[in-house]
Amino acid sequence: YINGNTVVGGLFGDTFDINIFQSHANANVDGVGTVGGLVGYSRADIYDSYFDGNVFGVGYHVGGLAGYSTRNVFNSYATGAVAGNFWVGGLLGSTDGNTSNCFANSTVIGEDYAAGLISRFAGGFIEDSYFDGNVYGTNYAGGLVSVCWGTVERSYYNLDSVRINDSISNDRFGIYNT
Repeated sequence: YINGNTVVGGLFGDTFDINIFQSHANANVDGVGTVGGLVGYSRADIYDSYFDGNVFGVGYHVGGLAGYSTRNVFNSYATGAVAGNFWVGGLLGSTDGNTSNCFANSTVIGEDYAAGLISRFAGGFIEDSYFDGNVYGTNYAGGLVSVCWGTVERSYYNLDSVRINDSISNDRFGIYNT
């Protein structure tokens, strides 16, 4: 069990100028803001890594793998429950980087901007990635992404099983707002 204030992660709170490669954590991680299962605030590329557990933040930027990522995330995944106030994602709460070949299998709960894979996506691309689970959000919930300022290719969520606010979603893109 890991408990902290802000910038809290299962392995790292904050990273700078390193790569995270073939790493994993299995824990319950609690914090206020910028909370992630593997890393709270990631300024590192993450490759071939995963998190299995529960992540809870009472504030913003809460994600199953990373709360906020400024770099790339490739071949990685997160499973478990993720809950926070806003910018809450099954894999990443917020990202400015690229995401490829990743998935989240989670229950995601957020007040504003809750999404299955990535809540706030302001990066270059999301490709070959998916979400399977449930999303509960009061405002701006998305099956895949809540807010998107980038390119999404060959990525999906399961229309037949993903529930958004207890209803099967009929939004084939799973992106709340672009």
